Amino acid sequence: PELIQKIKNSRNNMAATGILGQVRYALIDMYWHGTEGVKVTDIKAMEDEILERTEYERVMIKSTISKQFSHSFDIGYAGKYYSYKWSD
Repeated sequence: PELIQKIKNSRNNMAATGILGQVRYALIDMYWHGTEGVKVTDIKAMEDEILERTEYERVMIKSTISKQFSHSFDIGYAGKYYSYKWSD
């Protein structure tokens, strides 16, 4: 029973980190598809600015997010990635 209770107590562990990750993706997506996206000349600098606003550690991310973020460009989310959090 004690072990089961520990598992139950930890079920929300790191939940905020997951939410923050989704917010980070949404902010990057909206930036790309908003009026500022056309002005981007340095992807890493743009993402660093966004990550700084969300207090997300870039140390965990080895490359730029945008280069791997196909949702924003391939499958029609274009500026609407926030819908993941909206639906939650």
